[in-house]
Amino acid sequence: MLKKIFTFLMCSSMLLACSASLQKKKESERRDVAIRKVHSNCEFQDSGEVIFNPDMGFYSVVKAIVTKDGITIGDGYKSRLEKHNPICTDGVYPEKNDLLYTAKFDQLLIEFDISAFSTRNGGIEILDGERVHLPVDEIKDVLNQIRVAGKTALIRFGYDPDFEGDGESRDVEPEDFSLILTHIEDICAAVKDYEQVITGIQCGMVGPWGEMNFTTYSKNITKAEFEKYNYDFELELDSTPDKNDGYIENGYLVLIMRKFTKELEANNCDLPLLVRQPRFIYDYIKRRTSDFNFDGETVPELFTPAASNKEFYRLGLYNDGYLGSDMDTGTFTINREQETEFIKAFTDHTPYGGELIGNYNLKEGNCASMKEMFTNHLSVLNIGYKESVFRGLNKFNYNDESAFSYLIKHMGYRYIVKDVVFEYPENLSELDINLTFENNGFANLPYHRKKMMSILFEKDGKIVYEKKDPNLLFDGKEKTFILNTAKLPEGSYTIYLKISDFDGNYPIQLANKNLWNAELKATKIGEITK
Repeated sequence: MLKKIFTFLMCSSMLLACSASLQKKKESERRDVAIRKVHSNCEFQDSGEVIFNPDMGFYSVVKAIVTKDGITIGDGYKSRLEKHNPICTDGVYPEKNDLLYTAKFDQLLIEFDISAFSTRNGGIEILDGERVHLPVDEIKDVLNQIRVAGKTALIRFGYDPDFEGDGESRDVEPEDFSLILTHIEDICAAVKDYEQVITGIQCGMVGPWGEMNFTTYSKNITKAEFEKYNYDFELELDSTPDKNDGYIENGYLVLIMRKFTKELEANNCDLPLLVRQPRFIYDYIKRRTSDFNFDGETVPELFTPAASNKEFYRLGLYNDGYLGSDMDTGTFTINREQETEFIKAFTDHTPYGGELIGNYNLKEGNCASMKEMFTNHLSVLNIGYKESVFRGLNKFNYNDESAFSYLIKHMGYRYIVKDVVFEYPENLSELDINLTFENNGFANLPYHRKKMMSILFEKDGKIVYEKKDPNLLFDGKEKTFILNTAKLPEGSYTIYLKISDFDGNYPIQLANKNLWNAELKATKIGEITK
């Protein structure tokens, strides 16, 4: 028996020794394989050129008139939606107004005029005893036209006829507030399949221009009125005190915002929801969490929404009073410095911008607002408003070029490949590509954009190898591709990086000098020979 045990132990020891020997041999062989680590021979520099990408830059306004029977878009606006003809590629704002109406940008703001659904405008709210719904299929058709044109768009719905606005308090919305909530259901049902084309939803709905102001629904309301509509919104009545305990500050707007967030979530639709003032974000969050520090007098401490909380993470701002004054003409209501500090936690991942209506701290000798654009992450502006301000930016320099040229080049995200390192064995059986990026723009890619990265191998004008990685999403951070190139035929190859949606549409042009391939919609990142 002892002999058998001894024999077993001896055999086991020999097996372990053999195993260890084999392991050492494999490690030795691995060390013997020469791994080359080579930096790409491309010069990775910013081109300094004006580039156009999805969800950023100047936008053109398209007005869509909505009735219960359908949607009408005038010929002039329809051409903006359909055609491509970017201007200002030379970094100069045009001197003639007519150019603004013949030029078409790939970024749009679609203003859906739903005034026909309010009796205050002579419209129809109830038909045959039933509430009149917005035409969901027709809204989808407009969004589909944007997709076909290869453009992206902000969208806003408002009851103000033709979005004319007169700057004075007036009620244009349905008298029955619950009808507004019904229309939000219609909107969210329409947009749920069009995340690909929608840059963000500007909350809108009430007030002149759909800007959430100058209306009964933008005033503080009683707790009783608030509770009347708070039937399933899970909004806190007393989580944080208001200035007047008898009222809910911006109560109707809070209800509108909550209806949007709830319906978007119910439709599994991950779109940013942009509001007109930081104040509305404060008043919303304090109705949703008791952890929000708000004393009713000053801006709360910086509140950074968790990425896992999509309800707060989707909130952002549109600023149609941009630089009109030290308070951005009503955008800020407490203190500019504190409020800009507050909003950057939201605008660093949502689209931000609107109408540049003045030049506050944006003139020769004082360009503090240009620096602030990096802090606030400016990504979009209306090309048609305000022309005199834009032309003024043509007339003085900022960072060795005209202020307007600097603005159009840096508005939105502006990514470049900063470095590429190839790692591979001599036989090139596999290839690691390590990519480093830099963002020279004011803003970041909006959080809801899930851009896939692809590596293309080109030889003699043809793509001979393509590696897509749906799990490797572009976010401007360092990335590593691992490719199996064992079966790649011998030869010399040019390697490209493509960043696009999963279906290949809406590619992102990197701003590198002399590396963009317009046909492939991809950026050259190096060459390699097997």
